[in-house]
Amino acid sequence: MAPLAGDAFVAFISFCVLYRWGPEQHASTLAVVTPGAATASVLWGGASFLFSLYTERIVRLEETFGSVTSTVVLLLWLYFSARACVLGAVVNAQRQKGRCVPSSTGC
Repeated sequence: MAPLAGDAFVAFISFCVLYRWGPEQHASTLAVVTPGAATASVLWGGASFLFSLYTERIVRLEETFGSVTSTVVLLLWLYFSARACVLGAVVNAQRQKGRCVPSSTGC
């Protein structure tokens, strides 16, 4: 297994755990959280890869930010990671909303 494939698997499992036990309403099965976890791990991996290419080859952050460059890069990477996590949760919420049957106790 390539190192990137191992990272993607760990990210997928982490997102599954987060989406299964993170919300107040726990998902009943792993199949409910799998689409969002897959989406989030692909987005996170792609965004991390593209961001690393951007910071290495395109932009000269050290000239702009000087000694706080590492802080700026970390905060930007955390921002992109959070966006991927939220988009995966949105995928799960939309899928759950589509199969929700209204009842007196809620969905």
